[in-house]
Amino acid sequence: MKKKLCFITGSRADYGPIRYFLNQLKKNNNFKVQIIVTGSHLSNKFGSSVKEIIKDGFKINKKININLSGKSASDIAKATGRLIQFLPLKIKKLNPDAIILFGDRYETFAAAYSAFILRKPIVHICGGDITVGSLDNTMRHSITKMSNLHFVTNKASRKVVIRLGENPKSVFNTGSLGTEAISKIKLLTKEDLEKKYKINLSSKNLLITYHADGSLKNSYTKDLSNIFSALEKFPKILKIFTASNADENGEKANFLIKNFIKKRKNNSIFLPSMGNVNYLSILKYVDAVIGNSSSGIYEVPSFRKPTVNLGNRQEGRLMAKSVIHSKINKKFIIQAINKVYSKKFRKKLKKIKNPYSGKNASNNMIKILLKYDFSKFKKNI
Repeated sequence: MKKKLCFITGSRADYGPIRYFLNQLKKNNNFKVQIIVTGSHLSNKFGSSVKEIIKDGFKINKKININLSGKSASDIAKATGRLIQFLPLKIKKLNPDAIILFGDRYETFAAAYSAFILRKPIVHICGGDITVGSLDNTMRHSITKMSNLHFVTNKASRKVVIRLGENPKSVFNTGSLGTEAISKIKLLTKEDLEKKYKINLSSKNLLITYHADGSLKNSYTKDLSNIFSALEKFPKILKIFTASNADENGEKANFLIKNFIKKRKNNSIFLPSMGNVNYLSILKYVDAVIGNSSSGIYEVPSFRKPTVNLGNRQEGRLMAKSVIHSKINKKFIIQAINKVYSKKFRKKLKKIKNPYSGKNASNNMIKILLKYDFSKFKKNI
């Protein structure tokens, strides 16, 4: 009998890295993949990324629209509450053998809580990381404590999960799905990207992703003002902005980004929802990634491209030597961008190794999933 595995996804952040793994599961006759879609996937304001899931050929079993706005902390809390209200019924109807969750977002936390209450086994991917500058840090550890089987990306994260009290026999260092996808999927050419987005890539290009995640130390208006001021000092460089996540102040951050671009259409563009393949493809043709996204830590080093990591949102993560840390301050950001283009630093990039190995991550996970009898899973409460 096939094992029914239900993946619950709330945003591009948790779907992109796992899409190749889901496809491998779907091809395997021992599994039946179920998908519940919610969060920003179903929001026009955040690009309706549900279309990407459908385009990838996956059947969506259930949809839960939580009327996501991303405007304030209370809006996020209400949306999380709505998901907890409706998700248990959807899970009960699908009756999966286990729930698969990726990462640390509030939609993922709501899914973990719902599955935990229903006594459904949870497979958590990407636990054990430390990001002391983000609310996701607490979410991630909470999801870990509600989960039964843990697939982590590195040795350090495995130790963290075990220190949290999880059984070492249930914690596996399988590698990163995000980095694996880079070597497994066919990336678009420069010409394909230019045609798709109706843009002309320059001789110098920067990709900027800033998330206003609502942490206490975060001031998105001040942060973006400093970022914009620094970028103004490089008029000949094409700035490619992606959208902020559907977090607290996410919409407001996107509004400010769009306003900045309106007056600078000659050297700035906004690509709100690129999808995993398009995003990874464009990484081939930019000189660096600037911002506070985890992608700058996980995937970008695999391209031997620099990341200018802004602020403390990702503080605590294992990082490649290609990552340049900068305060969200005009002066320091300018210095970091200058370093990106310095001959000395660019020479070092040729020898950079990504600490998040993901060569066989999907196969590693599938082998473990085949062995586990989910009916015998028990969680100490």
